Amino acid sequence: MEGAYTDNELKKMTLAGDLWRAGFRDNFIVDSSGCMVLESSIRKGIFFSRSVDMLESEMTYNRMVINAVYSQHSNIQIRIRASDNAYMSYRGGLIQVDDFLAEPEVDTGEKQELFEGKDSIRCERLSDILLHRLKGRYIWICLKAIDTGEGEVVFKSIHIEFPQKSFIEYLPEIYQKDSDFLTRYLAVFQSVYTDMERSIDRLPMLLDADAVSGGFLDYLASWLGVNNEGAILDTTQFKYIVKNALTLNKAKGTVWSIIDMVRLYTGEEPYIIEFFELRGYAKGNRERELLYHRLYTDNPHTFCIVLKNQEVFERGGKLEELSCLIEKVRPSHTVARIIVLKQGIRLDMHSYMGINSRLHMHTAGSIGENTTMDGGFYLNA
Repeated sequence: MEGAYTDNELKKMTLAGDLWRAGFRDNFIVDSSGCMVLESSIRKGIFFSRSVDMLESEMTYNRMVINAVYSQHSNIQIRIRASDNAYMSYRGGLIQVDDFLAEPEVDTGEKQELFEGKDSIRCERLSDILLHRLKGRYIWICLKAIDTGEGEVVFKSIHIEFPQKSFIEYLPEIYQKDSDFLTRYLAVFQSVYTDMERSIDRLPMLLDADAVSGGFLDYLASWLGVNNEGAILDTTQFKYIVKNALTLNKAKGTVWSIIDMVRLYTGEEPYIIEFFELRGYAKGNRERELLYHRLYTDNPHTFCIVLKNQEVFERGGKLEELSCLIEKVRPSHTVARIIVLKQGIRLDMHSYMGINSRLHMHTAGSIGENTTMDGGFYLNA
């Protein structure tokens, strides 16, 4: 079971990738997105699921919805069986149904015989199937596809509603007797109503940045005046921007907003150095102040962003992308200069003890066994 939804007493189970992978497939493959696809070279395939355990004996079922894509040239045959027993009598012997369906040596025709009888449902080219006839703890599904065209046959997911519920329960008792036809007739309207009700219940999720993705995330971001131009940010980073759009907008133009944007892209907190701070660092030393102007900036409207390491750019990050993000939050009429530190000590350059430079204890060097270098040369005869 890959997902479940409860609507009062009516429950909905969603089956997808795990169902396709665990079952027996002939000429079907499961792609990276978890969909089951008919192989293009062979236009006929069959699938038998393993048992779906509902964990309750004599479970009743309401309906099944198959989410699939196929052309008008495709013949899709659907067989569904339910039982309280994972074993069954077959041709004078007792078989375990899952093992029997998964056995590649057993002919698919024999496997399909298990889906005959009153405890089974058979139909063709239907996506919404009434399951009122089924009862049992375990349910098995057989899908057979025959395509005479060149279109794709893709099974994405299966939704099972249980237990059996009908709008006939809300009618006077006189209408509930011998009401098989009326039950099936009302099921049409019940399906429409139930689907619409679930869609309404899930509307708040469309406003949750964590719950949406793709085009709808971009649409939601547009409400907040946010965009991911150039796809600079990955989905997780962009969701952070959308969720915190109000806070980020309030802080736009501050040091905090710049630090937050750099941290989001690089994963590290940068050092921000502004022009007015340089005079305080120089402490009246004119030569040192000129050095700071050369290292950082001599423009009062320029600030420096110092990054401790260049790993993010070695992994594929780009300074141009980071500059684009900073442009969105920097103060007006200012210029941002990005400095990426390199490891090592460089005189009159960006060398910071404990950040990109280290001092190690002095150790004596040696040449062979009889020569050492320790501030001078000692030759031992």
